[in-house]
Amino acid sequence: MKRILLDLLLSWLFAFPLFSNDLELTKLPQAINTDQDEYPCGVFDNKLLFIRKDNNQATFSALSTLVSNYQEISPFNLPKEYKEFKGSYFSYFETMDSKFIIFSGRAKKKFENHLFIIKQDKKSNKYSLTTFPFNSQFFDSHPQFDPAGKFLVFSSENPNQNNTDIFVSRFENGSFEEPKPIDVVNTNANEITPFLDENGNLYFARFDSTNYNIYKAEKKGELIWDKPRKLPYPINTEANELAPVVFNNKLYFASDRENENHNFDVFVSNLCLPVILEVNFKESLTLFSSFDKLLITENNGTIIDEKYLGDESQISFTLQPNKNYQIKIKNECTHQEYFSKNIKTLCLDTIYVKYVIPLEISGDLTKEKNIRFFLTGYYRPITKRNLTQLKKLFDYNLIGNDDSTNYIEYPQPFFFDISDTIENALKDVSEFISYFAKMYQTGCMPKNKRLKIEVIGYADPRPLSPNARFFEETISDPYLNFYLSKGSPMTNQTLSKLRAYFTAKEIIDILSTDDNNEFLKNAVAWDIVGGGTIDEEEDYLLLRKVKIKIFFERTDF
Repeated sequence: MKRILLDLLLSWLFAFPLFSNDLELTKLPQAINTDQDEYPCGVFDNKLLFIRKDNNQATFSALSTLVSNYQEISPFNLPKEYKEFKGSYFSYFETMDSKFIIFSGRAKKKFENHLFIIKQDKKSNKYSLTTFPFNSQFFDSHPQFDPAGKFLVFSSENPNQNNTDIFVSRFENGSFEEPKPIDVVNTNANEITPFLDENGNLYFARFDSTNYNIYKAEKKGELIWDKPRKLPYPINTEANELAPVVFNNKLYFASDRENENHNFDVFVSNLCLPVILEVNFKESLTLFSSFDKLLITENNGTIIDEKYLGDESQISFTLQPNKNYQIKIKNECTHQEYFSKNIKTLCLDTIYVKYVIPLEISGDLTKEKNIRFFLTGYYRPITKRNLTQLKKLFDYNLIGNDDSTNYIEYPQPFFFDISDTIENALKDVSEFISYFAKMYQTGCMPKNKRLKIEVIGYADPRPLSPNARFFEETISDPYLNFYLSKGSPMTNQTLSKLRAYFTAKEIIDILSTDDNNEFLKNAVAWDIVGGGTIDEEEDYLLLRKVKIKIFFERTDF
């Protein structure tokens, strides 16, 4: 496993130069683009809504095509008033109860375009036509609702400066507020065909001396935008580009490029450059790193991509821009999820976006435990079984009669009373080790790693008699690498190591099953250490203890 440190900071976002062909641009097929003018108006129900101008009759038709193929077109049915009022640009959205169409047209005997609103009841299909209450005395056109239907943007003539500017009006409870000019985007030039995307960013076309170009103003707050910037090539050219519509990180627009007759066709371009998530990490000495998997999911839990961290030092993912993702790190063997982070990727059209994440992962795969309350001079943990056996040795006068064994304390009832605490501590350590035994049995433990168990015994500082001897049978244990002959002198150093040894034996006895024996033999290394005496507590009972440390180490150094 690796240690985890994952915080998406802007300082980890790298920019790369934009080349001319980095934004993919496509002219829509002939089914849509003809020798007439076509202009996109919006997207609804995964259909691109656009208008086609009959250049001979100077009338418009409302049409639609699926954004999935653009091969078939069909009329987008609007009430007859759209044609009666010589409708052109229109915007469409729905609520739970109603359909709304707002379009630019001319009333009878009128020469200027104004805005008209059609509201249709979904149940009865009855509709009503009203004029926009804030139409000017001059030119009003290019209406667009934001995707939520809360704001209306449109262009209107400014007679004082002899140009067109962009205005915005709040639409709430079926009523429009008085429109306000968007001063940050309006200039002495003409600004037309505004569009608000789902994030509130404003797109529009501006006449730059000789031609129209498409601009974008980032949203800063409600009805507040940043200074606009001109979108790059190949979106803008020396020809005219206008009528921007944004859907699913794509920009639809009209342009008269590549056309000898200078009629407008519909083009589509990627609005955002690729987003790369790069994860850098180093392997550590812990256990299950070979099974760590990094998953990229959408908010609904759908897995977009997944890769094992493995032994590589870097992995990369390509993400969609302007989208919410969740980064998860999960171990396939332990089924533990070590990390989860939500991010929203950026949408940038002039630089690549790369998130570079230094990644370290670690689970709680180490353990330390103190086993306390040894009897004075005795080395086996005070379980009920060990206390009972020791008591019998005293009762049968096998120990405690001379200087060789009278260093051992008689087991008083107090020690029987606290034996449950010691047995539970030994059980806790054994269960921790058993968890990894199961991982070994299921193939989850890499062959180049093993469990290291260090057992350190301690004694209190009181000296033993020079005549004290080890009275039990000779110990010759190659598995724990411990050897001691019967009758060997007993010192505090020997006593401390015996405590470590017999504590390890207690743990092994608990673990020893047919399933665990192979694990104990091949994947566990013990280190039995005599810690000698310590003098850090006033109570000698607390000084007589064993400290157990469990961690992991590599075997292929």
